[in-house]
Amino acid sequence: MVAEIGAAAMLNQSRLAEIGALIGDPGRANMLDALMDGRALTARELAGVAGVAPQTASGHLSKLIEAGLIGMQQHGRHRYHRLASAEVAHLLQNIAHFAARPKGGGSHAVRTGPRDAVVRLARTCYTNFAGRLGVSVADAMLARGQIELDQDGGTVTEPGRDFLSVSASRSRRRGASAACSAVPASIGASAVRILAARWA
Repeated sequence: MVAEIGAAAMLNQSRLAEIGALIGDPGRANMLDALMDGRALTARELAGVAGVAPQTASGHLSKLIEAGLIGMQQHGRHRYHRLASAEVAHLLQNIAHFAARPKGGGSHAVRTGPRDAVVRLARTCYTNFAGRLGVSVADAMLARGQIELDQDGGTVTEPGRDFLSVSASRSRRRGASAACSAVPASIGASAVRILAARWA
């Protein structure tokens, strides 16, 4: 019994080291970051993001697929890569959040988020509406009882679903895409256009 527990712990430590090494490579980290908005990208696009040759990118992508961090789908001649799951996105978000902290627990100010002011204002990040606008919208919806937040994210309440349904129908009249018509069960990127239309 003790030997089994020890073997499982060693296996987990080995897996942790493997995942850490994969994510820790700057080229692969840039590729994973590029996939955080939920899009699927080709190896050539990811090579450009990583600043590496296509052959090098192919090797990186093979390792990320084998580790279960990304998935690949073939469409015609092209192979598209995306994050394997929301769990992987959550892992990367947590690492990014931790990495933004000052080293040594210091309290000096650190500018977090993208350098581009427009992207700091509003963006989507995998399934999250982010940036200062995203925080402001979340604060307003929280104050109105339209969402409930906890450590793991947020849930849209019944008043929130009503609010988003009204916004979606207004968006359709304005010619927004069909993706806007779905009322999300949790706060996600699909709500961006709905919320933008509602606050317009």
